[in-house]
Amino acid sequence: MKALYQHGQYAAQKTVTFIGPRSRIISNLRILGPCREINQVELAFTDGISLGFDIPVRASGHITGTPGCMLMAPGGFLELPEGVIRAAPHVHMHPDDDDFHGVKAGDFARLQVGGDCGMTFDRVLVRTLPDFKLEVHIDTDEGNACGLGPSTPCQLLT
Repeated sequence: MKALYQHGQYAAQKTVTFIGPRSRIISNLRILGPCREINQVELAFTDGISLGFDIPVRASGHITGTPGCMLMAPGGFLELPEGVIRAAPHVHMHPDDDDFHGVKAGDFARLQVGGDCGMTFDRVLVRTLPDFKLEVHIDTDEGNACGLGPSTPCQLLT
């Protein structure tokens, strides 16, 4: 459907239906690519509440011991025995950004968000790869809580 900001990553045209506990669903859940070695589903905190289960905060790919789900698409069903997470707030960085900010992969930075509902996120995981461009990822609940918008001033603190 469209390219994402990080090189080679994209939002696919295809979507799936997420089936959680007690057969509660989220329709039109967008698939992101490219394919990875493991399957995971990233949901916001309120999605977990509406589906009826507690979703742990995890770094992408760290799915051991997490809840599972069923995914449905026109071609059939896929049962995930584990892999449903709330993505930990994180920042993608190029190694040059690491050097500039004085951090390394696996460290935590802070994100200070300005505006009328400003707040500071204290545990923003640093993820570093040579093809990453500087970009912070927080979920919709976190963005809504601080009134984040296109013109909201933000500063990465290390």
